[in-house]
Amino acid sequence: AAAAVGVNALLGDPLDSLELVACCVEAETAVSGRHADNVAPSVLGGLVLVRTVDPLDVWRLPVPDDLYVVVATPVFELSTRVAREALPDTVPMGTLVQNSANLSALIHALHSNDLDLLGRALVDEVVTPARSPLIPGCDRVLEAAREAGALASSISGAGPSVFALCATEERTEAVAAEMISAFSDAGLSASTVTSAADCPGARLV
Repeated sequence: AAAAVGVNALLGDPLDSLELVACCVEAETAVSGRHADNVAPSVLGGLVLVRTVDPLDVWRLPVPDDLYVVVATPVFELSTRVAREALPDTVPMGTLVQNSANLSALIHALHSNDLDLLGRALVDEVVTPARSPLIPGCDRVLEAAREAGALASSISGAGPSVFALCATEERTEAVAAEMISAFSDAGLSASTVTSAADCPGARLV
């Protein structure tokens, strides 16, 4: 994404941001499959909803100004292939309905700046339960983040990184410490990165 933004600037910015996302999708297709979940937020910044890839339909969602994210990464290798293979081929109807309701509530929470609802809605009933056993201590790390005051926590992408959302920057320090401690209890060292959730995408500096 950064390379695409840089080359686009050198050429006089002939492509807008969505056209850049489309180009990045084509490039990623040749490397790791046809996905937009990485390149779209990298170009657009913030939180991005990818409705479809073909045709490309992506939306940058509003993010509360006071929302922060803590990402904890353990020293542990988990390939995307293994993480994808862990996903179920079928999902019970009740689970699908609940996950859809959670996603709907999450999007409403972002648009209405409702952090309480955001915390209740960011619950994944499908992917996280399937992938958490692959990451030592994962469930406890996610629980520790919430106990330390995080609004919500989950696995970041295919893992092994996990993330927690916090309502204030001050809260992130305690949450990060507890996540590292929980990973340590599982026998893994870990590092954390903290950032405002509403960050810009790739840009010239």
